[in-house]
Amino acid sequence: MKGWRSSLHWSLVIALAVSVMLPAHAQQRTTPKEAPSPRAKGGGGVPARFVSSGWQVRCATAGKKVSCLLTQAIVEMRTRRSLVALTIPGNRKAMTLRLPHGLDLRVPVVIGVDGKELGKATYITSRPNGAYATFPLSKSVLTRLRKGKMLGVRMKVLNANTMDVRMELSGFAAALKKLGQ
Repeated sequence: MKGWRSSLHWSLVIALAVSVMLPAHAQQRTTPKEAPSPRAKGGGGVPARFVSSGWQVRCATAGKKVSCLLTQAIVEMRTRRSLVALTIPGNRKAMTLRLPHGLDLRVPVVIGVDGKELGKATYITSRPNGAYATFPLSKSVLTRLRKGKMLGVRMKVLNANTMDVRMELSGFAAALKKLGQ
């Protein structure tokens, strides 16, 4: 019986994670903010305009069990295609990142706060809607995220360029507190 409940719990968490990562126009509940544009180093062109969903807590219920996730997505405004989507489950043990296709999966994703590297995320799988990576969240990392102003995600693109995506951390501490309730 316990194995069944564990499977149900993980099925609920996965279903919630997938629902969180739907296109932003289907999930926005707050007024979107224009996100800092990602820039490809070594490349040219004008960066597309992106919008952020802001930090949100989303919950789902299965029986008496409630599972919640903290999430934010950066979406290209014109096409509504997601560039980066982050989720943190209620246990706060790791951050999952959904990233675009076309990345060099041999090179880890670098995570930073306010220009200082926190560590490297490990790619775990690739699906039709993007590549997934995970980053462990220690107490010190969560503290830096709570106190920081800007989260940075650096990815290596297959053409040898680097893509930097910045996400504002305003609202993160309040949403993390709400996640723990």
